[in-house]
Amino acid sequence: MNMHNIVSMDKNLGISECKLLLKQNDIPIHIFMHCRKVNAISRYIADKLIEKGINIDLKVVDKASILHDVKKKHCLMIGKDELHEKQGGELLKSIGFDRIGEVISRHGISSLHDGSLNGDWESMIVHYADKRVIHDKIASLDERIEDAKIRYPESRSYAEKVRAARQILERQIFKNLDIKPEDIDEEAVEPYLIEEEY
Repeated sequence: MNMHNIVSMDKNLGISECKLLLKQNDIPIHIFMHCRKVNAISRYIADKLIEKGINIDLKVVDKASILHDVKKKHCLMIGKDELHEKQGGELLKSIGFDRIGEVISRHGISSLHDGSLNGDWESMIVHYADKRVIHDKIASLDERIEDAKIRYPESRSYAEKVRAARQILERQIFKNLDIKPEDIDEEAVEPYLIEEEY
């Protein structure tokens, strides 16, 4: 089955189709587990924002967060990890899921500075949730930055600028909520976790 068959199987792109798409792109279990946790955080935040009357497309948040690293392995293998957001977005657009692709393409560092996150709640949520997970564990933004400095030494030169931009994003999200960033923990998001089976 090729990727284009997914569209005819379910135009709504269900979780089983998302898992299939990840498998077709050779995403290993540890990256799937990371995506699973990002998905849970994204849906938790989206639900909290919806409760406050903010208009969020929960289906877009759900699918974009589970698929945000769909091209991660490919880009790592060619030594271009920084391209995985763009390539993931292009893949989803190529199979007819333009909005999901748009959100996926905005979860990287460049979107913090190019204005593409401004007012785009779905992109803000997925971007932020991704930056709250180290492997498959919830972490603070500071912990994630420190981890990135170790895993991606080339990021050290701009880490503080990224930290400041992500803290602004965090404030933009949480000023609308009755919870604090530290309230997002394993217990809070556990009900949002999709099945571990991959």
